[in-house]
Amino acid sequence: MSSLIEISSLIPDVRLDLRYGTTNNITGRVLYPETRAFLVPDAATALKKVQTDLGSRGLGIMVWDAYRPLSVTHELWNATPESQKHYVADPEEGSRHNRGTTVDQTLFNLATGQLLNMPTDFDDFTDRASPDFDEPDEERRSNRDLLRDRMEAHGFIVNEHEWWHYDWHRWADYPILDTPLEEL
Repeated sequence: MSSLIEISSLIPDVRLDLRYGTTNNITGRVLYPETRAFLVPDAATALKKVQTDLGSRGLGIMVWDAYRPLSVTHELWNATPESQKHYVADPEEGSRHNRGTTVDQTLFNLATGQLLNMPTDFDDFTDRASPDFDEPDEERRSNRDLLRDRMEAHGFIVNEHEWWHYDWHRWADYPILDTPLEEL
């Protein structure tokens, strides 16, 4: 039940911009030794259906994060200011990312490769990151809402604080893992 599938092996046209494998993240440090993204089989299969659905509209998924070892959750927790800790998982409880059931993503145009305009970038710790924020820009709101609609149609639940964060609806069926990415 805890086996993980590499997303790009199941969804060949997915793009990866795994921010924790670079310094372009909230810590400013590389937290992943390699930039590979994994999910549990049910979530990966559902994400493939989302991509198929979006692909018929000329859109693709770009993944910012998926499975995250528990040790990295500790690092993120320690690097986050106290006033913003509600945006990150408490490592004592574990993260849904630690279960391989969560994906952080955005959308891009398959023909041009350009990212669609969204309300915020990844790991934005403001009210604008909420999936329910009353985004005044119609294009940004429409793109965010399309992503949410298609993800929810295929069994994912949006996080209340982050428009880009989706949990597979059966996330609680999977254990917390701390397997390093280089061992997968």
